[in-house]
Amino acid sequence: MHKMIALPILLVLALSGCQQRMTYTEMAGVVVGGAVGGYAGSMIGHGIWQKSFMAVGTAAGAGAGYIAAKRLEQSDFVLYRQATNRGLASANDGSELNWSNPETGHSGLFRPVRTYNVADGRTCRSYRSTIALSDDIQYGTGTACQKPDGSWQIVSDDFS
Repeated sequence: MHKMIALPILLVLALSGCQQRMTYTEMAGVVVGGAVGGYAGSMIGHGIWQKSFMAVGTAAGAGAGYIAAKRLEQSDFVLYRQATNRGLASANDGSELNWSNPETGHSGLFRPVRTYNVADGRTCRSYRSTIALSDDIQYGTGTACQKPDGSWQIVSDDFS
């Protein structure tokens, strides 16, 4: 049984070598996702169908693991959140704040778009963010409202 699970995982790892640059986090996502998917597939059917479900489960799990790991790593998220907090607190609508993480090579841009007041008197801001990963650019939006103490509370954020 363990040999049947190991073969699809090795296949996924071999194919991932075609990727230009994969971080350790992305590789861990592929391995863990592939193992979970392969195990889940092994619980379905018998004989050739079981092997087919294992292969499909491994491939699907590896893909899902890669996509999940490719999102912001913890060190990226810290820098993203710092730029967001600075931008909400002091940047004018339309201005841009950049951040860059030399550890991962990822970078981003934060831009407050609109400042407005809601019915209960709070000041809120909508914003846009762009994040450049190693081989992809992702765009997101968010909204934050100011708390009575002057700090900002994120209401929605595509990257959180």
